[in-house]
Amino acid sequence: MADVTVHRDFYSIRGEDGQLDDTVENLLADLEGKAVKTIRKVAQGVWPLAVEERAVVAEWVAAQHARVPAARTAQNQDGRSSRQDPHRHGGL
Repeated sequence: MADVTVHRDFYSIRGEDGQLDDTVENLLADLEGKAVKTIRKVAQGVWPLAVEERAVVAEWVAAQHARVPAARTAQNQDGRSSRQDPHRHGGL
């Protein structure tokens, strides 16, 4: 049985040249690298965090939410609904 938790090229975008672009995956890896340093500080008892560190953790939490397939699907569906009904969610 294949691992259902693995999605090949989940964050890749096909460029105009037809090649997969993994820029998003690289950005997420960079963010995770920054977040793990800050999370380790919290685990070691450092609190409160500096504003910049809080921002990194907030970005990381938001990225984790967006990475869940159900959240991506909901966002994509909500975006389509907003385009169809410009008054939904404050659209123009």
